[in-house]
Amino acid sequence: MYYLDHIPLLFLYNDIFSMLPPKLIPHIAIEELEDLYRNEKLAKQARRYLAILEGYRTNYYPNLIKIGDLLRISPKTVGNWVRSWNQFGTDGLRIKTQLGRPTTLSDENITEFISLIEIHPRDLGFNFSTWTLKTMKGLVQEKFNKTLSLSTISRILKQNDIVRIVPRPMPAKGDPQKKNNSHNVLVIF
Repeated sequence: MYYLDHIPLLFLYNDIFSMLPPKLIPHIAIEELEDLYRNEKLAKQARRYLAILEGYRTNYYPNLIKIGDLLRISPKTVGNWVRSWNQFGTDGLRIKTQLGRPTTLSDENITEFISLIEIHPRDLGFNFSTWTLKTMKGLVQEKFNKTLSLSTISRILKQNDIVRIVPRPMPAKGDPQKKNNSHNVLVIF
């Protein structure tokens, strides 16, 4: 019976210490951390350094809620960064490469796709003159028997430094009817 009386105090004791902010371990000097923050090119990585830097400025006891509000992230995320920093130092804050679902096209297929869209569509037997994402999607489906989303095709183009030209409808210069219809715009103030 004596042990049962002290069980709630044990839980209370654990709850109190879990609410206290973790103490930062100063792995490097504050000047080095400021240099890491200033010279970081990735904004996500720089935010992590800034969170730890704010902890350094509060005598190594970071206020997770204030830092979270400052960076517009949850205090739990700040706490995770602090724990990673304490355990691994600067390597603990490094952003790991995020592995997602691999693309359904192989590297050889992507290379072939890029070489195909560099050719004018009419030279390939199509009856249109400009590649759009939808026509590229049809090309991938026809040539490789794979279905890609428009965003995946756009991502492949961006990774290969290809800029899309978006076709814009232009009013006919010679037809007065079409020319007049293009200027019939009603503006209400």
